[in-house]
Amino acid sequence: MARCQDGKQLQLLPILAEGGAINFGLSFHADDINFDGYLDFSIVTDFAASSGRKRSYWAYDPGSARFVQNKLTEELGKDYLGFIAFDPKKREISKGYFGMGRGCPDTSEREGVRYRVENNRLILIHKQEVQIYQGTNQDGPYQFCTVTVSDLIGGTMQVTGVRRFDFRGQPLK
Repeated sequence: MARCQDGKQLQLLPILAEGGAINFGLSFHADDINFDGYLDFSIVTDFAASSGRKRSYWAYDPGSARFVQNKLTEELGKDYLGFIAFDPKKREISKGYFGMGRGCPDTSEREGVRYRVENNRLILIHKQEVQIYQGTNQDGPYQFCTVTVSDLIGGTMQVTGVRRFDFRGQPLK
């Protein structure tokens, strides 16, 4: 990182791409990942067609005036993600995964898990799990799915809803 006024180097960041060369400019993205009012950044450090992309994150530390990696940046960067979003109004982070909810209505790839940030750690506050069941009976092949929703209530994750659908997307009773 260099200062705009005179080009003086301010910080050297080690960035390792797992799958070969990266295009820093095309994969750079700035967000306030810890909701402290300072922009942080991430870059794509690996990409797999079947499992999505992997980003590495750095948070700005105003005390040292440097970008740092910590527990939060490690947790955000440990998985191959289909989707991650930062909601500064709710102060929440959402993660979804490629293929989640396929064949099951009333789900979205943008739903998976939601976190809030406390002391540079992710606290799970919402989870939506999709299970797809397939089989064959006397009427032929069948498929249905179950969507189980859990939320953080009183310090523990609790199931707050279960919905079941047939292969046509119609609710099952």
